[in-house]
Amino acid sequence: IQLIASKKRPSQVMAAEMEWRRNRQDDLNCQSWHPFDINSQVYLIKSHFSDEDYEISIYDSTYGMWNERLDQVDIKKRCKALNPNVEAPIHQILKHINKSIEMHKSDIDYNFEYQHQEDGNRTITFGFSTHLAGVPFNWTFRCELSPLQELDLHLIQPLWMMVNELLRRQEELKKIIISKDREIDDYKSTGARCSRKQLETSKFDEKYFINEMITSKGFEDQIRTDTSKFVATKVSELYKQLMIKKTWLQIQDGYKFDGLLTNSLYDMSGTQRETVTGTGGVGSWLNKLPPSLVPNESISPEKKSPIKKQKTAMSSQISPQKEENYELKRRLELEEKLAKNVEKAATKKKKKLKF
Repeated sequence: IQLIASKKRPSQVMAAEMEWRRNRQDDLNCQSWHPFDINSQVYLIKSHFSDEDYEISIYDSTYGMWNERLDQVDIKKRCKALNPNVEAPIHQILKHINKSIEMHKSDIDYNFEYQHQEDGNRTITFGFSTHLAGVPFNWTFRCELSPLQELDLHLIQPLWMMVNELLRRQEELKKIIISKDREIDDYKSTGARCSRKQLETSKFDEKYFINEMITSKGFEDQIRTDTSKFVATKVSELYKQLMIKKTWLQIQDGYKFDGLLTNSLYDMSGTQRETVTGTGGVGSWLNKLPPSLVPNESISPEKKSPIKKQKTAMSSQISPQKEENYELKRRLELEEKLAKNVEKAATKKKKKLKF
């Protein structure tokens, strides 16, 4: 009997997403922006380097976003033109370039220049001078102005999504604070008192809190703060996780859940990759046998009666396909049970919050 999962259960989707995250291929889309100060002017930079190519985006408040992508052939040509005395593997050169622009370093000379081409298009050059294995090394990025759609994709949309996510988290924290106030009231009703006066807090008042934040000096300081510091904080990690989640949601509908729960793996662009199978490595846990079914050779065999031997011989005649289907059915039942337990726990939590 072949079982076909007609409906994607939460446990399946979660397992599939975890597997996709482990096997995804990184790209520029999910890299975080970081500030870069050149000649007292702050730019935002994000980049992605592999062993054979790179892609870099630079944002400035004057024109917008600039981009350049080079493959292995073009990198070798440019390296030969800028550094005729440098002989090094391409992956080592790319690693050195990547480290040089990960953050602004005081021992490296950086330069940034706008250029106007004869055809009327604008370009920028972003370069630096350093040393590779003791030999002078120069590199220059030549970026072209990106379409507004790219700016919207990499900066404007993510910023709006981050604002919405932070507001959602604020609401969740507000619920937790209100629940804590109710818990403290319950303790006080039974005669409990705070051991130290300075630890006592007043009840949370949302309107008072909002008014206090708007009129506080910290609110004014945030408005005066350079926007580059906003990207340099923990929000950059939120940006990265948000973009990864967005990519997963875009390919989730195309993710395959076949009869044997063997999921296709996709890279960041949604391209299907080869599925890794087996009981070890990065294969999906859905393909692994539970510990109870893995034979333990360290345990000595028990003496069996003739009746038990007969039952064992009969069970050994069961086809591997039926055993696999039985184990699959058992796993599906276990998944359904776990999903129901999660739903019950969530329902109980909601009821407690109401009271």
